[in-house]
Amino acid sequence: MIRWVEDDLLLTPPEKVQALCDRRFGFGADGVIESFRGQNGRPYMHLVNSDGSSAEMSGNGLRCLIHHLVRLEVLDLYSESTVDTLAGERRVRIHGYETFDTLMSEVQMPKASAQSLNFEDVDGYVIDVGNPHLVIPCESKEQLESLNLQLLGPRYEKVLDSGVNVEWIYIESSERVHLRVWERGAGETLACGTGSVATYIAVSQGHLGVLKVEVLNPGGSLWVGNDPEGEYLWLEGPSSYIGDVYATT
Repeated sequence: MIRWVEDDLLLTPPEKVQALCDRRFGFGADGVIESFRGQNGRPYMHLVNSDGSSAEMSGNGLRCLIHHLVRLEVLDLYSESTVDTLAGERRVRIHGYETFDTLMSEVQMPKASAQSLNFEDVDGYVIDVGNPHLVIPCESKEQLESLNLQLLGPRYEKVLDSGVNVEWIYIESSERVHLRVWERGAGETLACGTGSVATYIAVSQGHLGVLKVEVLNPGGSLWVGNDPEGEYLWLEGPSSYIGDVYATT
């Protein structure tokens, strides 16, 4: 759920976010994103998870915000802009519509390092791309699909004191990876943009020189590519407009 507000005094309180995100009694969502113009005139992204906790940023959430700002004519199609987040500024590239309601866009992400970690005899990588991730490779697609994330997610989320997003992945090839994700404050979700970026970085540990990876999230594919200048990564994918909802805060 995404909302444009005049200033930060109008942000939805966390307890209201929890109610809105409830999938039985609310509208149902993984979180609420609200945006306003900061002191520098640029859009600022404010994200609260479905459990009421704050998050540094969301790669997919930022792309959805871009889509909303294009619809409001705050940002222009076929342009490059900057959006501020709690994790710092992010350059965005806005491409055209694939269909009437589906927009393609890219978000610039940091090229972070991966630190090896063993937890409960499972090897993985801790990677911070503005928010923290634990990426765990699986030996087969069948193993990945059979995991009980409702059991594993809450346990692995606590690897770091601040909590961590957890991705289990199966590397089909250096250019194609399958992913399942457990997100802090939201549980198992259908896709994670920053998690897909962390996945690219983890895959790069064993496949040097990889330029672009398709990350098959349960909700659809995202693409993570290396910046030609070698300083950043780009997260690319579609966002689809569903409809408007109205609620008082």
